[in-house]
Amino acid sequence: MPITKLDLAKSTASASRQSVSDCERVIELFLDCVVSSVSRGHQVHLRRFANFIPRQRNPRPARNVHTGEAMSVPAHRVMVARMAVEL
Repeated sequence: MPITKLDLAKSTASASRQSVSDCERVIELFLDCVVSSVSRGHQVHLRRFANFIPRQRNPRPARNVHTGEAMSVPAHRVMVARMAVEL
């Protein structure tokens, strides 16, 4: 069963004696910070958890799965997440 942001907030709230809404806000701010840093081209390293690395994907040919028409996928940036070995 997947764990949601709300589940994380509830768990954090019970461990820290903070309100669930405050913990939700902290989790949301944390995720926003990671995403904005990676979108600016910076790597984010969280020891014993994960590394978030921006990568540039080259343009490539592709096909429309519905029509079979040949098309081109433009170059774009993606975020790669590498989980820590300890997990």
